[in-house]
Amino acid sequence: MNPRFVRAESLPSTAPRRLCGRNEVNPALSFDQAMDSGGFMALLAARFGPPVTTPQLGEVFAIKDGATGVTFEAFVSAEGPSYGGARKECYEDVAAGDLRLKEDVIRSLSEFEAWLTGEAN
Repeated sequence: MNPRFVRAESLPSTAPRRLCGRNEVNPALSFDQAMDSGGFMALLAARFGPPVTTPQLGEVFAIKDGATGVTFEAFVSAEGPSYGGARKECYEDVAAGDLRLKEDVIRSLSEFEAWLTGEAN
């Protein structure tokens, strides 16, 4: 059986942007847990090995969800542990200014958090 979440090569050439913080994806986390950059990176490294270092985001993990096809990035930004992705692929309609996350993106990030923290059923 193939794992649901796998390390992706990278995001498309479209510059990735911060989509949301970990606290927005997993409201069950306390503030301290959601903002624990070292803990977040350790969980990611335990699942995927060492991160890739980029000039824009620093240490980052590109991840693909095999169930939804969504590709996203996990990294630590100035706002704390974060998820990012390509705007056109993750938002409803960038051209029209509709910056709501697509349902598949919300599902992927929420289920990824559950898997990452061992809370998945």
